[in-house]
Amino acid sequence: MRASNFFLALVLFGFLAAAANAQPPGQEGILFGWDETAEHVADLPPEVQAEIRQALDEDLSFNVGFVYRRAFVFHERFALWTWKGRFALFDGDNVMEVPPADLERVLGAERYRSLPVPREYRWPVGLVSFVTIVLVLGALFYFIPTQYKRVTQLLKDPKYLQAREIYSASLPKEDDESTLDHRKQALDTAIDFLVDEKSVPRQKAAANLRAIISYHEELHSKQLRQAALAAEMAGDWNEALDLYEEAAELRELWDPKDFSYLQKCIARVEQKAKHG
Repeated sequence: MRASNFFLALVLFGFLAAAANAQPPGQEGILFGWDETAEHVADLPPEVQAEIRQALDEDLSFNVGFVYRRAFVFHERFALWTWKGRFALFDGDNVMEVPPADLERVLGAERYRSLPVPREYRWPVGLVSFVTIVLVLGALFYFIPTQYKRVTQLLKDPKYLQAREIYSASLPKEDDESTLDHRKQALDTAIDFLVDEKSVPRQKAAANLRAIISYHEELHSKQLRQAALAAEMAGDWNEALDLYEEAAELRELWDPKDFSYLQKCIARVEQKAKHG
């Protein structure tokens, strides 16, 4: 099995397993499972139908169908996989298996060879939908740059490297507190450099520089909060407070929700220090 097919099979198995977990025994949930279905493809001659009714002594009207099994989720027609397809006689849920040679003799060679295989068997709706979603998402990820790709591309331009250095140089020294106003002023200074010295339109300069700086400060903030959590778990309250506060400073300008979360972390450690 090719690696791509194996991966697809794993994903489909996971999809079915997720559906199974979502539908506990005896409870309503996501519909899933497998069944056998038959689709009408040709009518039997009336005289053949009459012979079958007489032989079975039942009032059934058999016709030629394509019978196959399907695994589905959400709805019976949303098939993820189909298998064991064959031509047979059917009337509703009653299926009569017929050797291909006998069916060919009843229908005639030309008509038998022209029997159509349903599109749903060759191209299951669920599988086609799933593959389409994967392809669309893949195209979006490929053609729409992620923040990392965008920042990496921007930093290939020397003027943005300079602007980032100007921003860093405009902040207070490492041992001094860096407030929100300091960061706003440093950002404005770097934007002015791009506008006045490099002739970049202000709106474009601001958007690109904010993307660069916010991305790198987010990464730094995450490193600091991990170290802060380790210090907190070790009971080193002072170290944890310093690290959480520094991590919060890096997020205040860019993400108010994340900044608020870090403020809660700071308050939590302060309470522990107070009662510890």
